[in-house]
Amino acid sequence: MSTKIYNGYKLPPLNFVELKEFAYRFHRLIREEAYNLYGQLMVDVATSVYDRVTLGLSLLPLCIKVSISSAASIARQSIMCEQNEIMKTGRRNPTCDFSCEVCFIPFEDYILALLYKDQKTYRAIWKLQPEVKSYGYWNNADPPDDVTNEEWEERKQRWDMALDEFSVPGVAGFTIQCLGKYESLHTEDIWDNLDRFLRPFKRRVENYATQKVMNEYCMAQDDIYTLFNLMREANNWMKEGEGKEKLEAEKARIAGLLKPELTKDDFRTKIIIDKDNIGSIKDGRIF
Repeated sequence: MSTKIYNGYKLPPLNFVELKEFAYRFHRLIREEAYNLYGQLMVDVATSVYDRVTLGLSLLPLCIKVSISSAASIARQSIMCEQNEIMKTGRRNPTCDFSCEVCFIPFEDYILALLYKDQKTYRAIWKLQPEVKSYGYWNNADPPDDVTNEEWEERKQRWDMALDEFSVPGVAGFTIQCLGKYESLHTEDIWDNLDRFLRPFKRRVENYATQKVMNEYCMAQDDIYTLFNLMREANNWMKEGEGKEKLEAEKARIAGLLKPELTKDDFRTKIIIDKDNIGSIKDGRIF
């Protein structure tokens, strides 16, 4: 068997009740983290919508199905569209995929486990659990420095034994779903806890100013660059002299246009979207 288990771990020989308690504890931690990640994404996208409308920029490629909406509604709609794409195509998209599963394969004196996730913070939470020990194995590169050859060979044998008959981990063991791939995380209290998620005004200003000045610089170049080299040149140009002056002037201009402190009502404000996906803010509330 060509064994490559990059997401493998080992737990002590917990009985069923102990394993259930462990799984429930991890499940609660993952759901709390997923809420934070989803809230941050939702507010980031909604902030981008509100700022782009304020600056008169197109809302493409966001998913917008109606001509009258709000920043909050567009953000929710766009995230759902991305999650639907994950469901239809099976492609990975860590930005919008908050799912998490653990497969357990019990033996008499230990339990092997495989963690499936796209969020890096989930693995950090998993590895902080006192029962969890890294126990991956691969045969295409050297083992970790802290693992002896004998221990590495033992891992190979244990994973081969665990997967030999069925090959598919979900059949060899059993899987718990901490958060479903398409499970809804839509919670209105995100908008009542904006202080946890709002990005600093300075970062918003720098983001749009940098994009604007960098685009103008790149469009003015006659030489053929790779995208990476062109962006590097633009970044260096903006650090001093004429480039720095233009960047600072653009920051001042944008700072005078954007609203420094966004509120729940701002994200509820009606936005009228034209055929070119340019929005304008109108009086009234959507939700």
